[in-house]
Amino acid sequence: MNRTYDPAEEFQDRSFPKAGVDQSDAYWRQPARPAGGGSYFSSTRYAANVRAASGGQVRLVGGSRCGLARFVTNRVSGERFIVQELASLYTASDTVPQYSASGRLIQVVAVSQGEVYLAEPGDTIWVIADNITGETPPLNVTGVVFSAQNNQKLWFVDGTNYVWYNPVNGTVNLWTLTAGTLPEDEDGNKARLICTWRGRTVLSGLLLDPQNIFFSAVSDPNDFDYSPAEESQTQAVALNLSDLGLIGEPVMSLCPCGDDVLLVFCSSSVFALRGDPAAGGQVDRVSDSIGSVWGVPWAKDAAGWVYFFSNRTGIYKMAPTGTSPPVKISSAIDQYLQDLDTGTTHVRMAWDDRFETLHVFLTDLREPTATRHLAYEAPNERRPGAWWFDAFKNEDFDPLCCCTLDGNEPENRVVLIGSWDGYVRFFDRTATTDDRFDIESEVWIGPMLTQNMDEILLKNLQAVLAEGSGDVTYSVHVGRSAQEAFESEPFLDGTWQAGRGLSEAIQAAGHAIYVKLTATNPWQLEQIRARVSTTGMVRRQG
Repeated sequence: MNRTYDPAEEFQDRSFPKAGVDQSDAYWRQPARPAGGGSYFSSTRYAANVRAASGGQVRLVGGSRCGLARFVTNRVSGERFIVQELASLYTASDTVPQYSASGRLIQVVAVSQGEVYLAEPGDTIWVIADNITGETPPLNVTGVVFSAQNNQKLWFVDGTNYVWYNPVNGTVNLWTLTAGTLPEDEDGNKARLICTWRGRTVLSGLLLDPQNIFFSAVSDPNDFDYSPAEESQTQAVALNLSDLGLIGEPVMSLCPCGDDVLLVFCSSSVFALRGDPAAGGQVDRVSDSIGSVWGVPWAKDAAGWVYFFSNRTGIYKMAPTGTSPPVKISSAIDQYLQDLDTGTTHVRMAWDDRFETLHVFLTDLREPTATRHLAYEAPNERRPGAWWFDAFKNEDFDPLCCCTLDGNEPENRVVLIGSWDGYVRFFDRTATTDDRFDIESEVWIGPMLTQNMDEILLKNLQAVLAEGSGDVTYSVHVGRSAQEAFESEPFLDGTWQAGRGLSEAIQAAGHAIYVKLTATNPWQLEQIRARVSTTGMVRRQG
């Protein structure tokens, strides 16, 4: 018998929401964004642990993200203790254990329990650096530590100590000067911020001198003599002793952008220092309303564009030239960001060039706690920008530090994170778990509704998962409004498997309908086809 034709019936194709999470509008108005080739990608009210480029793939097949694996098998300090700092150090050597025609040696340097440790790609244990500072440990046992590379060495600040690591002999040394004195305020507080710019080691963050910035001599972090016998354009400089004067507000972060610009993030403004401060440099205000949170809440992509977490909790992007104001890119998720406590939340960022993705880690400084981090798949010719939530099932995995490792081998070009439990891990495109913990992925597709707010009937669903995809649990959520449907208990649920599935009868009626997908294994979604019909004006008025 032929099925009776229903003029109100239609088929709707629903794909993975490749435009990411968008919570900026009413539930029933879920925005779509333009992509390459004149197409549009849908967004979603909520999604966690998923990507448009799923599971380490470059092609746009939405699904679960790739997992975490340990960079080194054991904990940094051998005990369950927070990883305080993480940096990659590149040096040249004539005895390189990793094959490199250029003699390029890569080390990962970590701080835990105030001690400095090192490992090379492929190592199975962390090796403690030989501490010859005369202080045990050489750095603060707790709290945040920052570092910067200069002259193939790594220089550390923590507000109390000045030390440096020598990769040639594997030693941690007191930072003792050949000329001048290292910055210190009247109460003995030392610098807490550090970067390298124009060959100078740049320090700031003194508690009682927060608007000052101090620059070592060019190519010599051991020279902070601001009044040498013979003045030169390469000598050390302190802003308060120069023609530039103090920055207008307390300095929150330093971001070097090539040799031309040093971005100085303050509590509610951004300044650009252009040109060498000892050779006619100048300070320009880039923004008088947007600043940044404390520390190193920024990252740069391969083209040098700067992404940073602002004092107002928005995430912004700006050109490395510092010639135009920052542009907000987080409007879609501002509702979530506005609830963050920037006093207790430590923000770090890292750029993953392989997937053109920005990681934003938001970790509570007080103790491991349930939190959601962020990943931003940057726009390109194939996709719009997309925000996703990331959450680790084990709260001990939340990172307080991170770095991008640019190793010689493909598997060593990854983002590293140092976590509460003392391990260093990396995003491994082949990993199907987060270091043996399931990745609990979730995405909401919809809402399905009509332009005139008619009641609709979802008759059937048919899914196509990628070949080799793991199983996905789907559930249907129905309500008299899109918000009610999103917050409702499942009308029914089921399981989809790899490949083209059968059309499944649903028979769910409401003014708005969502389909939620969840899984704890890797999966990819190609397409969902829904057969729906409206129930007409009478039901709409009821």
